[in-house]
Amino acid sequence: MIFFTGSPKGSSWQPVMTADTTTSSYWFNWRVLLSTLWLLMSLVFAAYLISKDEKLRYGQDSEQNGSRETEKDPSGILTI
Repeated sequence: MIFFTGSPKGSSWQPVMTADTTTSSYWFNWRVLLSTLWLLMSLVFAAYLISKDEKLRYGQDSEQNGSRETEKDPSGILTI
């Protein structure tokens, strides 16, 4: 079987080491930092939305009744 590797002798493909992931300069690269910031912003936004939903669902009624275990979930909400 012939692989198109670009080598004239037709030798099998060998992986090329492009970056050393053990150095700190790799992890402080702008692309890695940008990806990390994007991930953290997404996590914070998701936590905000979840807390907002929980406050709306259990906020006022649970304070008046004293506990949220006695409260019935609205229909169409799946709880685990």
